Amino acid sequence: MTHEWLSVLLFLGVVVLLALPLGRYMAKVYTGEPTWLSRLLRPIETGLYRLCRVDEKEEMSWKAYTAGFLWFNVMGLTALFLLQQIQGWLPLNP
Repeated sequence: MTHEWLSVLLFLGVVVLLALPLGRYMAKVYTGEPTWLSRLLRPIETGLYRLCRVDEKEEMSWKAYTAGFLWFNVMGLTALFLLQQIQGWLPLNP
C-alpha cells in the first residue's frame, strides 16, 4: 500500500517540477521563438517538410485539413491492420 502512494507522490512531484520549464518551452515554440532544441530539430523538420512537399508558411484550409486528417487516419488504420495480420510471425510473440 505504501509503495503505491509513494509512486503517486513521486509522479505528482515530477509533474509539478516540470510544469514551469515545460510551459516556458511550449510558449516559445508556439510563438515562434528559437529554443535550445531548435538547432537540433530544425534541420529534421525542414527535411520532413521537403519530403512531404509542405510549405510551412502557407495556411491550411479546412478542406485540406480534413483531407490530411482522413488520409492520416486511413494510413494508420491500414498500418494497424497489417501489424495485426503479421503479428504471429513477429519476434517476441508468445
